[in-house]
Amino acid sequence: MNKGIRTLRKEQNLALWANQVEKCNNSGLSVAQWCRNNNIPVSTFWSRQKKVYEAYTQKNRPQFIEVSVEPEVNANSPMISIKRNDFTVEINNGADEATITAVLRAMKNA
Repeated sequence: MNKGIRTLRKEQNLALWANQVEKCNNSGLSVAQWCRNNNIPVSTFWSRQKKVYEAYTQKNRPQFIEVSVEPEVNANSPMISIKRNDFTVEINNGADEATITAVLRAMKNA
C-alpha cells in the first residue's frame, strides 16, 4: 500500500476517533454507557482516545532551535577612552559622528 494512502487513512481514522471522544465527553454519559449506545467496546474507545492524544501531543510538541545571543553592550559604557595631557575623553557607544568629530577637533586644539 502506498505510504500516502496509509497516511491519509491514519489521519481519517484519527479525525473520526477524535470526534467520537469529543461526543462521548460532551454526552454527559459514562464512557461505558456511551460505548454501549454506540456499539464500541470500552477497550477500543480507550485505545482510540490514547492514539488521538498521542497524535495531538506529537503534532503540538514544542520545537527548539539554537539561538545565538550577542552580549548586550551598555550604551552608557565608554567604548573609546582617549587620554591627552591632563584630561581624558570617553566616547560612549552610540555617539553620533558629529559629536565625535567635534571632540577630536577640540582635543587637537587643546
